[in-house]
Amino acid sequence: MRARALEFGADVALDSADPEVAVKVRRETGDLGLAAAFDFAGIPAVQDQALGCMSAAGRLALVGITGKPLTISDSRTSGYQQQQVRDHYGSAPERVTELVMLAGRSRISLARSVSDVLPLSEAPKAVERLRREEGNPIRLVLRP
Repeated sequence: MRARALEFGADVALDSADPEVAVKVRRETGDLGLAAAFDFAGIPAVQDQALGCMSAAGRLALVGITGKPLTISDSRTSGYQQQQVRDHYGSAPERVTELVMLAGRSRISLARSVSDVLPLSEAPKAVERLRREEGNPIRLVLRP
């Protein structure tokens, strides 16, 4: 996934399993930290790591859906630095219309993020491929 992030234009792609990831984030950002972080996994360890890498006044967007409570282990520092945690769920219908319009006008292309196109009848197989990360999928499109 890090190689793919670099292919898509990321300046740096760090290993989240690296115990020195926060130190490396600080080094790469001139000791500022991240202005914004996104948790797509909904896992407390990911949220803690993101908070530990954020700048003063940084924002963490919780995109991953989870039924678990959010705990900020160092709320004093987080509060002092005026960091924010925001939830995000889905998108408004007009955003989908906007994406379709932009793609239709060749203003954006999602083609590089589509790993495979499969018939709708193979939806269970597609879900299993995503779960197993088989073939390093980003996005599998189901065709009716």
